[in-house]
Amino acid sequence: MNYNKNLLSAFLLVNCASINAGMAPVAKPAEKIAPVKSSTTEAISMDALLSSSQVTVDLKVRYVNTMDAMQMSARGKEVQKELEVKRDELTNKVKNEESRIQQAVAMFKSKESTLNKNARNEEEAKIVKMQREYEMLLKTCEDDLKLAMQQATEALSVELEKTITTLAQNNKYDVVQDVYTGRTVYASERAMITNDLIQSMDKQFVASNKKAPAKTAAATA
Repeated sequence: MNYNKNLLSAFLLVNCASINAGMAPVAKPAEKIAPVKSSTTEAISMDALLSSSQVTVDLKVRYVNTMDAMQMSARGKEVQKELEVKRDELTNKVKNEESRIQQAVAMFKSKESTLNKNARNEEEAKIVKMQREYEMLLKTCEDDLKLAMQQATEALSVELEKTITTLAQNNKYDVVQDVYTGRTVYASERAMITNDLIQSMDKQFVASNKKAPAKTAAATA
């Protein structure tokens, strides 16, 4: 029987990497990432925003780095500690199970020569079952840690966006953009050009409908 002692090491490496990927400082992207739609605001093209006929005054634009805020804020540090505690708990659970299997293997080897064939097969079957359960435990612990990280990150992101919105409104900022992702986190009403967009689309729609009959008549003739 081959007992895989590398499973625990792989588990620890995967989850340490997951923690580092989620919370460790990350270099700012060299190129600006295209904005994506937020659950609380609309992603706005700055060029389109500044060229809009709706904007008649200079907009107060500010920038934030959400990754720095997550890492350096008191709440962000608390979340990191909570995740580390969770990781340590799961790691200890895995280590305890590994130790239990190692003891079972050592005990089996110490008495293997005294066992008959049926007894050996029975003991081997028990150890194989323990190994399978161990592998399932590894997967469960990994999934639990990933879920804890996801939930913690989502909760922190919601709190972050609410705080940015309050900060922007209190200071009368028109646009707050995240330099880490390139996403617009907040936009005031006067910064929005949605009405201009709708009007422009409607004009194009009306114009295209007026031209359609003329083209049809020319084609018939």
